[in-house]
Amino acid sequence: MRRCEIRIACAVVLLSLAAFWSAVPRGHAAATSAEIEKFIGRIESGDAEVRHEAFEIAAKMGAEAIEPLGKPLASTDRAVSMAARIALEKIVGPVTRPGAETERRAASEALLKLAGPTHPAVVRNYALELLGVAGGEEAVPTLALLLADADVGEMARWALERIPGNAAGQALTDAIEKTRMVCLRAALIKTVGVKKYAGAVPVLVNQAKDG
Repeated sequence: MRRCEIRIACAVVLLSLAAFWSAVPRGHAAATSAEIEKFIGRIESGDAEVRHEAFEIAAKMGAEAIEPLGKPLASTDRAVSMAARIALEKIVGPVTRPGAETERRAASEALLKLAGPTHPAVVRNYALELLGVAGGEEAVPTLALLLADADVGEMARWALERIPGNAAGQALTDAIEKTRMVCLRAALIKTVGVKKYAGAVPVLVNQAKDG
């Protein structure tokens, strides 16, 4: 009787997992420039219903729509800016699922472009926030360079804190040695502590000696 119950429980769990993964967006054909342009137009619409309709298809737009969303994200119209944020979340969220490495990397690369100096600070900082969720080792070199950027350095540090792996920990450790800004150095030391990155120990010992 007990064995029968276990089999039934396993079957129920497997069915629920199958239902869950079938609802998760999978790989899809890249959106065309015309489709993206139409999508951005909906995000920028003054009609709330039209914007909500855009949310429903955001994930299908994929990484190709990430950088174009920088324009509405920078809008002074709060409703439009918020719509762009929601759309970005709907695009980035699904790429963090297991088995979506190709999609995740594409989203990460697009977010790195959005975090570039040609975009307004508000756009760059939000892109970096999302990189803390979807970024991987490929994002580390760019994030390391942005640590000294007055406009986005804090969010770059935040993203590196959340990206797993030794590459991010080493980038933060290297920055501790290089920076001349006391406040930044203190924040970086705190971050490697949060990450529990063992490779930072020799540098931290030297910092403690130098006082």
